[in-house]
Amino acid sequence: MRGIIGSLLIAAGLAVLPLPAGAQSLGQFRWQQQPYCNVVTLTVVQDSGVYHLDGWDDQCGAPTRASAAGLAFQNRDGSIGFGLTLVTSPGATPVHIDAAISLAGLSGTWRDSTGQSGAWAFVPGGGLGGSPRPAPRAAFPAGLSAGNARVVEVGPPVNGGDATNKAYVDAGIASTRAAIVAPLNLSALTARVTGSADHVGFGCIQFTTYGSRALLELPLPIGARLLHVWLKFNDHSPEFFQFSLIGINFWDGTRSEASGPTASTVGPDRTGFWSVPLFASTALNTVRSDQTFYLKVDGMAYSGALEFCGAQVEFTMP
Repeated sequence: MRGIIGSLLIAAGLAVLPLPAGAQSLGQFRWQQQPYCNVVTLTVVQDSGVYHLDGWDDQCGAPTRASAAGLAFQNRDGSIGFGLTLVTSPGATPVHIDAAISLAGLSGTWRDSTGQSGAWAFVPGGGLGGSPRPAPRAAFPAGLSAGNARVVEVGPPVNGGDATNKAYVDAGIASTRAAIVAPLNLSALTARVTGSADHVGFGCIQFTTYGSRALLELPLPIGARLLHVWLKFNDHSPEFFQFSLIGINFWDGTRSEASGPTASTVGPDRTGFWSVPLFASTALNTVRSDQTFYLKVDGMAYSGALEFCGAQVEFTMP
């Protein structure tokens, strides 16, 4: 290796200094990181078979230089390899450089840890022009860039500020999607009423004749899947409601009913929820773009106060 470095220096027109005891300075080299204007000047020092590289990057004539340090070594293919770290100024952001040159022309190629690459051109004098090498992105604590590459083998997070992986995120999304969306509470005052009924206080409709009917639309977003529909009522009558879930298909006008009419318990003095039977399959309980759902409520023989007060709907989103 010593003979190769010495031959390289002689070919470069640089003097090999006398050999003192211990470390020996073999001289300086200068390369340009083409296509950029950055010129790196390195002093080669041999120390027991190890070749240290120390110097600077002129940063294209900027007021401050970037320190350069590394090692030189002979590759099996006969080329000379370099491993360098530049500490840019200002900012102290490191750039790691891998370069290799041939003995014939003292030039070769380079690439760095930011993804840049080009010709590692030997320049005995000044550089040959060009634009400055792109500034490296700041590392911690200001941030971290993967340069659009994948970051692999990231474990599940433990603390709130931990990075995570796709499997963990997907599981969280699936869990959120499976959760019950906040119940949708619908007032009976938005229902369409046929027959004879009076609006009464607290948002309820009181049926006053036999055969009165209320149709309440369930305004759910497309893709919503029904989990529960609850009838809200006040029953202070010996009579009862009949109710059912209706699906309307707009593209052909067909109507489907989840089940036959279900009766509420006969009063008197009963207030609360009553579960409305749903359709038999998930697909039939899912809102499509050409479909909507209604709650149908029929008042039977009238006697006393029979009040329909609305519905509570629980659903999930895909």
